[in-house]
Amino acid sequence: MHGTHIGNAFVGQFLTHPPDEVFFRRQAEKYGFDEKEYLSALSEVPIIEEKKISVILDFLVTYSEMLADMVLKHEAQLASERKLREAAQEISSQKATAKLIETDRKRLLAILDGIDDVIYVADPENYELLHVNEAFKAYWGKDVVGKKCYKVLQDRDEPCPFCTNSLIFKEFLGRSHIWEFQNKVNKRWYRCSDKAIQWVDGRMVRFEIATDITKLKLLENELKDKNEKLERSNKELEQFAYVASHDLQEPLRMVASYTELLEERYGVTRPSQTFWAGPRRISSEKECMIFSPKK
Repeated sequence: MHGTHIGNAFVGQFLTHPPDEVFFRRQAEKYGFDEKEYLSALSEVPIIEEKKISVILDFLVTYSEMLADMVLKHEAQLASERKLREAAQEISSQKATAKLIETDRKRLLAILDGIDDVIYVADPENYELLHVNEAFKAYWGKDVVGKKCYKVLQDRDEPCPFCTNSLIFKEFLGRSHIWEFQNKVNKRWYRCSDKAIQWVDGRMVRFEIATDITKLKLLENELKDKNEKLERSNKELEQFAYVASHDLQEPLRMVASYTELLEERYGVTRPSQTFWAGPRRISSEKECMIFSPKK
């Protein structure tokens, strides 16, 4: 049926004329059959007229074809039922998988929403925001998903020239690219960590987490200003010391010269020798201290 072998139909034996008992008795004797049983079986063989044989065979063929067609249809029905069961199982499996994916998605988004740093996910092809956490919404509003990231974040009408997509999807693919940037809209400084990741729907997306470092930048600038002021003060102090050393040099030399003059004019007795030697020694030590190099 339809090119498929279903089976064979056997209709049994029949005779078109009454049997020749003499012939069958000799057959029984020749082959060692029990003559009585053999003739009894022979008497049960139906005798069918030849004109009826074609009609009966046509019926049997038609009946066989009907049976074969029923078998094929039954097989087809069973195959359809199997496909339906498989499809139902696949749909059930897909629903279970989709449910797990949705559960994982909700869990992931809940984790992202609980982080204090600014986080957003964007499509690198059309720059649309796919997800933003609560920290993001606090700065740029809640109704932003589906909008262009460069419009929401930077108030630009086209992609940012400093966008890092060309880095994280090429040179830094699989790694984080960390950089610092001052947002032109809210004027705050951020340390950004950008990375290309696979999103919950399977596509590759831009993931950025930005830590607000504005206070740190203010402290750094304040420290830089203080260091510059200290450096200027040190230079001014060095200049003052240099000038003061020259201003003090001449008085000390005059004291030393006057002491030597007194010694030469009046002489020095042994008990008071230390008294007169003191100014010269002090003058020499002061001069050495003033002109000694810095350590």
